[in-house]
Amino acid sequence: MTRRQPRSTQSRSAAASDVYKRQVVIRSGNLEIDESIITGEADPIIPIGAVREVHAQIEARYGDSEKLKMVSYAGVGHEVPPRMLVEAVKWLAQYV
Repeated sequence: MTRRQPRSTQSRSAAASDVYKRQVVIRSGNLEIDESIITGEADPIIPIGAVREVHAQIEARYGDSEKLKMVSYAGVGHEVPPRMLVEAVKWLAQYV
């Protein structure tokens, strides 16, 4: 039995980025959404470039930019620090 080699961090990151882009664009197909993207700029799994690209694609197709928001945090990776939770709760209280 051949043992599978683990993917490099870079290839995992690229794969996660591709999946993220497809899921977000597919889920927001009709674009009648309220969307808040809260992310870390140092995320090794979903790179900030991929998040910005998805945000730009949705923003280009979505009319109400007040309900479409992106907040990124410098130095934050793939975790959710308290300041991100505060941002998420504020958004949820306004739109949910």
